[in-house]
Amino acid sequence: LTEKMAFLRRQVFWTLLLPAWVAAWREWPHSGEGDSKWKRNWLSKENQNMSYWGGPGGRYGHTMVLHDTQIVLFGGRNDEIQKTHVPKTYAVKNNKGTVDISSYWEPVYDCDYLLRKAQFIKPNATLDDIDCNNTLKERSIIDTTFLWNDVWMYDLNCTREWQKGCTSENEQWQVLHEGAVDGGCKNVVEGRGGTREICTVPSERYFHGAAKFSDSTMLIYGGFSHRCEEYCDDVWSFDLRYGKYRWTEIYPLDHFSSENGPGRRMKFSSVTDGISMAIFGGMSLWDGYLKEGDALGGDGKAEGVGGGPNLGKGRGGGYLDDFWVFRKRPLTRGWGGMNHYMEDVKLSNDFTHGGGSDPENYASYWEMNPVDSGDFGFWERVNSTVECEASYNMESESWEDRDNKFCRTFWPTGRAGHTAVLDVSKGKRSGMWLHGGFTSYFPYPAASTSGDRASPFGSTMSYLDDLWFFNFTEIYDEYGGTFHHSGGKWVRIRPIGPFQPNGRMEHTLLLSQDTLLLQGGFAINHHFNDTWIFNITSMRWLHKQLFERARYPPNCTSDMEFIEDEYSGCFELEWPKDRERDPYEPFDPYHDRQQKWFAPNFNRENRSNNYYGIIDRGTHIEIAGATAPDGTPMVPYAKTGPNQWVRNASYEEALRLGLDIHNVSVYERCTSVYGVPTRNTLLDGEYGRSSKPVNIAQPKRQRYGWDGCRDRYDNRSDLPHTLQWDHPSQRSGHTAVYNDDYGVMMVYGGRGPAREEPYKLTNTFEFQVKQDFWQFSIHNCQNNCSNHGFCSYG
Repeated sequence: LTEKMAFLRRQVFWTLLLPAWVAAWREWPHSGEGDSKWKRNWLSKENQNMSYWGGPGGRYGHTMVLHDTQIVLFGGRNDEIQKTHVPKTYAVKNNKGTVDISSYWEPVYDCDYLLRKAQFIKPNATLDDIDCNNTLKERSIIDTTFLWNDVWMYDLNCTREWQKGCTSENEQWQVLHEGAVDGGCKNVVEGRGGTREICTVPSERYFHGAAKFSDSTMLIYGGFSHRCEEYCDDVWSFDLRYGKYRWTEIYPLDHFSSENGPGRRMKFSSVTDGISMAIFGGMSLWDGYLKEGDALGGDGKAEGVGGGPNLGKGRGGGYLDDFWVFRKRPLTRGWGGMNHYMEDVKLSNDFTHGGGSDPENYASYWEMNPVDSGDFGFWERVNSTVECEASYNMESESWEDRDNKFCRTFWPTGRAGHTAVLDVSKGKRSGMWLHGGFTSYFPYPAASTSGDRASPFGSTMSYLDDLWFFNFTEIYDEYGGTFHHSGGKWVRIRPIGPFQPNGRMEHTLLLSQDTLLLQGGFAINHHFNDTWIFNITSMRWLHKQLFERARYPPNCTSDMEFIEDEYSGCFELEWPKDRERDPYEPFDPYHDRQQKWFAPNFNRENRSNNYYGIIDRGTHIEIAGATAPDGTPMVPYAKTGPNQWVRNASYEEALRLGLDIHNVSVYERCTSVYGVPTRNTLLDGEYGRSSKPVNIAQPKRQRYGWDGCRDRYDNRSDLPHTLQWDHPSQRSGHTAVYNDDYGVMMVYGGRGPAREEPYKLTNTFEFQVKQDFWQFSIHNCQNNCSNHGFCSYG
């Protein structure tokens, strides 16, 4: 017993030290305030109608990477905002082959224009009739896209209260870089009168890619931006080492040719091992036909591994299926060469966390972020592998056909809005998972032709639900990287079982040991809010529907709230006393009327006090004098099951019946429900079986499955009438990261309907951009509070 008690004490001690990651899904209250530069950029009077209440604000299509325990967020798109714009006429001129705007003239429309337009319909119209000033004001307000290029940080290693996010104001979202409007770009005059555009930060963008490298730099690639005039292919590096927090443009737009780089695109997937970054697919604009009158390129045929046309030998457009790896040279310490790289990475962690090294000597230890591309890195395309096997049939084919082979290529079809995650588990797997996305032919073939013409809209669109795995070869480069694809190949995963997520795009997919975590997304006019777990070992999908925190309806209550009220008068019953027996043979039990603490118990001092027993909560004694049957266990020794509570109701019942208070003894249950262990069993009184149902009083709990706790809390009839749980609302375009040390997935932002909406093809519901922050703990279950058993991956 002493050893057991010591063990329990140790268990309690360690339980108190556990971090407060206790809920399956839990929204984290968060805040944070940008500095004066950030406010000047993004909270100006021009943007005052933007929805914002602290922290990074609403955004979707942003990226998040994990730097140790810090979440680093960049870019994204917010709700559309309104700006004032008065179009004017202008003149252009040819300046040595460059088209320049020479001057702006008068506004396109003014009061005279509006009056002439009104008089065309009503000849006698006047300025008073057209309300010129208000009309011009209304026409000058336009809706425009709001994009971000700021950098925020949230550190998970913070002070937290039970089941809450970081509590200190100094441990909320912090601005690492305020960004700049239009990328801080300026035209700089160079020699011989030439100009060149210089930008200080990446231009505002969304649906780009981000990767955090082991030398504490974050690379940004691609996405949509106004300054790119479509999609981007520039590469930027953000220095996360010891508070440097500055941007460097590594490769400008269109630096690489179509053979040497992936080109402009958005909505692609990207993964990194800290040394290299791999991207797959995405969407790119089609730049036009290569030859006049030729719809699909030089030979009129589609090129590329899968999916739609690749437009001859030029850079392809549409939904892409190409696979690229960017190999980055890691920054080194003191320009000491790359042989010291792994030692330098360890040293950099000391600087990052203030581990006692002198920040003033920072530059002497670490190579600074390059100011030009140089040998910073290069792109390499992953080519498909063809598998062939002999197909010669001796019985049906001739001898000349003996060398025939059947060849095929396993490769995901072109797609955008899909998601991917790296899986490098030593001794298990070395590769990349890819799921879902959207695809269509682009340029869209006209439905009425054989494909030699194009249409502006697609007639064949598909939201994908396929799951793929790309096997990297087990080779490591001199920097420790794992992205060696020579001999690697794609494998289509066929899950076991009838259930799997619907096809979707713009969702999240993360890895936790031997499971994949999938959440949200969009498909066919509907935003999802579901959570799925894929067991890599069993190859099965689990639809996670029960979580720990439920949104209970008003009639779902707990008896313990009433019991624990200090004014309730409730006390817990004890087990009945043993029945007394004759001390002489044959030791028969005494008659009920002779037993102590069994009705009517004439051994009590007040034998005239009638014992009515225990009545149900909210009921009353039916008939005066209808006392409890002889032999009934008496309070407080009347327990028939664990956790049974009663209160003395003698005074109320005596007043109600008009009886002397000294002549009534009755108790009321503080619990409201009964457990029925004999339910669905044989009741015949034979072989120890009961002849009637056994009812055991017990407290009603506010738990899933109890009466009143299985219904929607909002009573909406257009959605399933089942219990709702706390989890992120319907959304897509959100971003998530997974921290293995804490076993949590953190989700921020996205876009979706303002409230949960049913799946309807006939209605497109108004959506809003989200600015909430969620945590999903993989090792907490719906019954976690019982501390019985072990909860693994929900």
